[in-house]
Amino acid sequence: MRLSLPDIRRLALEAAHDEGPGIHVVATTNPEGAVDYTEVVMLMDGSPEPRRIVVGVRRTAPAETIRRALREQLRRYRP
Repeated sequence: MRLSLPDIRRLALEAAHDEGPGIHVVATTNPEGAVDYTEVVMLMDGSPEPRRIVVGVRRTAPAETIRRALREQLRRYRP
């Protein structure tokens, strides 16, 4: 089963909320021609300039796998 873009956005919002304040989900988008692949664009406050984080996820992956991947990337870029 493939998750919808709103499903991916919801998972991204949950991951951002879990990782603390100052993380904003800007977009969830499919690159041109992509069906099962989505990019999540987030901004992270805490630096002189907000950090843009782009995480690619497979929409056919289980929700928990996507949530975990998003959290791991947010932790990687946390100041």
